[in-house]
Amino acid sequence: MSETAVVERIEVDEQCRERICCDALLPALGEGGLWLVGCSELAGHYWIERRFARVHTLLLTLEGEGGGFGPEGAVTLSSGKWALIPAGHSLHYYLPSDSPRWRLLWVLMHSGPAWDGAAHGWRHGCTSQHPQLLHTFENLFAEQERFADPALSSLLVQQFGLYLHRLIDKGERARPGELQWQTLAAALRAELGRAWNVAQMAQILHLSARQLHRLCREQGKTTPMGLLGQLRLREAALLLASTRLPLKVVAARCGFANEYHFSTAFKRRYGLAPSHYRQRQHPAWREGSISP
Repeated sequence: MSETAVVERIEVDEQCRERICCDALLPALGEGGLWLVGCSELAGHYWIERRFARVHTLLLTLEGEGGGFGPEGAVTLSSGKWALIPAGHSLHYYLPSDSPRWRLLWVLMHSGPAWDGAAHGWRHGCTSQHPQLLHTFENLFAEQERFADPALSSLLVQQFGLYLHRLIDKGERARPGELQWQTLAAALRAELGRAWNVAQMAQILHLSARQLHRLCREQGKTTPMGLLGQLRLREAALLLASTRLPLKVVAARCGFANEYHFSTAFKRRYGLAPSHYRQRQHPAWREGSISP
């Protein structure tokens, strides 16, 4: 694609790494109205200022925290938060000096029927769907690296586009409480192994502990620690059904103090001990190729 960018400032530290899919190597992207899709691991110094005349840009934080400037001034892009900058608008984002790392998924979309409706102004929101987008990107990157099966590539691009539209549409419709709820869930999901307390959770949203309890009650009919427990158990169930990690490792990764606490909480939620759940849900255990 030929695109004129007004380059003002691009400063990228040697520590920064990124993987990129482009429509030249993966034609299915162009069919979906996408030019470039990338995943960047940013560290050290990173500062971008530029403007694309005919390309919309979406930035989505996977982990860590970055900064940007919108029409109303500076914005913080923490885990799960996204910003959509329409074509012709100034694009300015950076790694703050106090942020050691920023893992970022970014998408450059052609201006045209596929995306102009979504990119009708500078917009931002929060999502809990960033793991699905990242997983689809990784599949796209793998297809590009192995010279791509056109049919599979096309399906993956369609899936990626559906996730993007859902992210953008949900972000616009979400009420303030929903955005706060999504922000909290995304932050907790990014660090399930951390020893969270209510004060730390409230600090993420700049709320008091009382306000946080009210938010969790209204949005999820639970408490802050109840939400954390739900997310930990959901992640544990996923790991049990899709990996061969030892139960001790699953428990630690999901933030449980030990296997006993993990097993007790898991059985209370799912009605089965973790080992029995794995035997039912993991294909290798169901087929008998692995002994319990």
